[in-house]
Amino acid sequence: MKGKIEYRQVDRSQLVDLIAEHDVLSAEALGDTRIYRCAGETGDFLAIALADGSGLLVSQQAAAKVDRRRPRR
Repeated sequence: MKGKIEYRQVDRSQLVDLIAEHDVLSAEALGDTRIYRCAGETGDFLAIALADGSGLLVSQQAAAKVDRRRPRR
């Protein structure tokens, strides 16, 4: 099973703090938008700085493990 994508909106100062606290693996610019791929404790996440001054954090929630063993008879 694939994990679900989670996102939350943050203000510019929270975004700056999060980027400063984590390792930035790559950074891209698209117009006035900046996208940072960061290494987090539970996996990579995207920190997106939008042109209007707000930010967006996007991460993938870990998928629940599926027990595929056959039940005992």
